[in-house]
Amino acid sequence: MCKYINKTKQNNITPISPFAEYTDNAELVEALNAFSEMRNKIKRPMTDRAKKMMLDKLDSLADDDKSKIAILNQSTMNCWQGIFEL
Repeated sequence: MCKYINKTKQNNITPISPFAEYTDNAELVEALNAFSEMRNKIKRPMTDRAKKMMLDKLDSLADDDKSKIAILNQSTMNCWQGIFEL
């Protein structure tokens, strides 16, 4: 048996997603999750810090939720790693 195995217990606390804290709009959260899922499928997952940075950029690109959803859907549909103006 390896003596370097960490025997501490894993805590069962699930960290809160930056997306859940960002908005109450269910459609926007769905678009954010779809973008994140697409990133995982193209083997380019985002860290929580990268998600927060992406949300800041999303705020700079659009003022309303409808535009933010369109930006996210555009990137998801085209399998882009980032978000860009419409």
